[in-house]
Amino acid sequence: MVFEKSSNDKVILLPKTIDYYQEELTRMLETERFSEAIELLTFLLECRSDDPQTSDEWHTLLAWLQSSFSSLTEHEGGSDEEDVEITEQDLHKQRFYSKMSEDPGYVKKLLETLLSNPDLEQKMIALEQLAVAEHPNIDDTLKRWVEQVELHPLVQYKVLQTLRARGATGLVHLNRGGEQIELDIAETPLDMIHYAPRIQEVMDRVRAVSEQEHPSLVFFADHMWKEFLAFIYGTSIYKSLIAMEEDETDVWAAALHNAVVESMNGNIHKEDVLDFYQIPEGASTRCEQHREQIAAFIRHTFLP
Repeated sequence: MVFEKSSNDKVILLPKTIDYYQEELTRMLETERFSEAIELLTFLLECRSDDPQTSDEWHTLLAWLQSSFSSLTEHEGGSDEEDVEITEQDLHKQRFYSKMSEDPGYVKKLLETLLSNPDLEQKMIALEQLAVAEHPNIDDTLKRWVEQVELHPLVQYKVLQTLRARGATGLVHLNRGGEQIELDIAETPLDMIHYAPRIQEVMDRVRAVSEQEHPSLVFFADHMWKEFLAFIYGTSIYKSLIAMEEDETDVWAAALHNAVVESMNGNIHKEDVLDFYQIPEGASTRCEQHREQIAAFIRHTFLP
């Protein structure tokens, strides 16, 4: 067995995991990312939470989304997935300009949220909305803010993505993970396809090993890998990922697999996972080091 399963053969979500994904759902709904919310809810309802009230809320929300925004899921029947993203982007812009028509000072309020609101989730939502805003001071304000203020690494990364999405260019100098680094805004990945091929291959390996027997793990691991990359972007760990050789992708994949299983239910059988990814004995120490790096990120993100 790779990890313990509950009596009804479902992955168990820990309370801290439920809280994290509740925040993710809030952000998706606030920014009109409805197809992502549908996908996330579908995954969560395949898991066991031991929280019937939350499960009922997720069932109700999923039913409403599927009924109200069914057009966003039609790509499963043959529509182009890119069209879905464009539709959601249009909805996002429509919502923003509706807010602007109601309140000419809306951009200023969004910037004030970034500078003074301590809530991480509100900062992320504000950045999503600023990505489509047209205002002459946004780019300079974001650059100064990310360079001069100590921010959560995920907020830093979201600022960089927002700047790139807005078409901003240039270098920023900031502290990430205790390292002073220089980053080119134009090189900030906006999606997984913008990362180096070896980095993409790590998740491909996890998917190949897991999707047959434990498909729920695939969704969770995919999300966790993207968040981990955002967390370490530009650091020495990230640079080592870019430079890794082909055989190291299996080591990172096994480390990701173990870290994700551990975060879901606390029970892992590391030796079995090493066998699944055919990790040689000499690489087991590196695998454990990588697992701890991912686990440290999970603790930093999931725990208060």
